[in-house]
Amino acid sequence: MEIKKFKYDVAFSLLSQDEGLAGEINDLLCNRYQTFLYSEKQKEVAGTDGELRFKAVFAEEARFVVVLYRNGWGETPWTRMEEEAIRGRAYEEGYDFVKFIPLDEKQTAPKYLPKIQLWINALRFGAKGAASIIEARLAELGAVTRIETPVDRAARLKRVLDFEQRIKDFLGSQQGVSLSNESFDAMVNALETKVVEIAETGIKLVIKRQPRVAIVLGLKRGLRIQWTYCYANSLEGAHLDIEIWKGHPPFPGLMFYEEPHKMHSEVFTFELLGNEVSGWVNRRRDANYGAEGLADLALHFYMDKGN
Repeated sequence: MEIKKFKYDVAFSLLSQDEGLAGEINDLLCNRYQTFLYSEKQKEVAGTDGELRFKAVFAEEARFVVVLYRNGWGETPWTRMEEEAIRGRAYEEGYDFVKFIPLDEKQTAPKYLPKIQLWINALRFGAKGAASIIEARLAELGAVTRIETPVDRAARLKRVLDFEQRIKDFLGSQQGVSLSNESFDAMVNALETKVVEIAETGIKLVIKRQPRVAIVLGLKRGLRIQWTYCYANSLEGAHLDIEIWKGHPPFPGLMFYEEPHKMHSEVFTFELLGNEVSGWVNRRRDANYGAEGLADLALHFYMDKGN
């Protein structure tokens, strides 16, 4: 029986906001296995037919596929191609070659996916934990490990140090502040759209906004989302608070006879997540969100805690 040969041991499929996490996992594997991560393989893909190239990777060239899954995966042009390739391969082989790692706060997966193909706790110990699980699965699938040399290890360390410096530079830049404001505004715009959609269910919510703050009313309690920073060229000490208040939350221009009482809160920072990708990171540092994802999280938080 002929043993099938693969160009890659593992290929990653993900949305752009999870590029940083994928890069961390990939970096722990790439010196010992052949890996495919688009941001690391752009030179290979450049000048080729993107659709055919990507489909080939996920349909036949990768021994194992890892999907960093959150709502929206399969809806962007690239992940849609990757999903088509994965489902087409699964039709012929079954789903043993792929695992989905759910990243949303309320973990979900595509309805067609067998539950056994989910790794719910793969990120329990961060990127290292996920890399260890992937490595164990690669061994089961017959992948051959090569020994990481001191030069390999040094190159990996250099990549980590370089990215840490990029993060530091981003946090101390005017660009970081500008992108955070754009993301906050996009998040509030998404909130307004979702409040209109929610009204169709019979739940009537009202949103009010001012620069750097928005509130949502309609349940027994109020929701406030406030973005706070002190400098025009630095995110040092900056934080976004999603809060549930008893009664009407504090809001510019409003006076209260009784001091409002804050009941629940979640805190986020705005950070560089990967190559040219930034987003909101929770206090536990186990999840990150784009503008729309943060809007979803805020509304879930409000409906869970606000009634």
